[in-house]
Amino acid sequence: MVIVQVLIKMIWLLNFLEILACIFAFINLKKLKTNPWKWLPFYLLGIVVIEFTGRYFSYNRQYSLNINWYKFFGFPLQFSFFFFVFYWHHYFRTVKKHILLAAIIYLLAILFETISISNQNYWFNSFSYSVGNLLLLYFLLFFFLKFIQSTAILDYKHDIMFWFCVGLLVYYLGTMPYWALRNILVAKYRNIFEIYSYVWLVLNYIMYIIFINGVVKCKLR
Repeated sequence: MVIVQVLIKMIWLLNFLEILACIFAFINLKKLKTNPWKWLPFYLLGIVVIEFTGRYFSYNRQYSLNINWYKFFGFPLQFSFFFFVFYWHHYFRTVKKHILLAAIIYLLAILFETISISNQNYWFNSFSYSVGNLLLLYFLLFFFLKFIQSTAILDYKHDIMFWFCVGLLVYYLGTMPYWALRNILVAKYRNIFEIYSYVWLVLNYIMYIIFINGVVKCKLR
């Protein structure tokens, strides 16, 4: 019970950071005036809405609604926005078709998992999430290779794309085993799952703090 209570408090702290990131994004909306960044505040607002809607379902013991809410809306929204950012950013202008293909592959993975893999014993969509995660990491590595070869690296402190990708890399690389093996950990290795849940939350904190830093310091031209 103590572990559960600590995790609940840590999740509330995560929600606070999500709200804070959303507020800072809207405060700096005038700076975020170009595609794709003008949509970042609304994406972060969507994350806040998803989190508190999920809390509502959970507190009212509507667990199936909560699970499906994240499975078919929450996680797809996140990956779709990331692909959207990559598609419209100038670093990725030579691989736009690859980004569209990646988005299609991710959606097909969700469809395949829904029809063929998901069942009542394994509720989390580990397969499609892992596919989305691997595709995301591919484009993140592509960005960093391009970035270190450009003159933009000299002004990295004010480059929101740099901070955005750093935040994604820290969180999605660090939590890949947590989500990919989530069903197995919950069913057979509960102690490891609980310990990794702390790591998951801390990496979430770091990601949103990095997002806030990027929004505040950014200088878009």
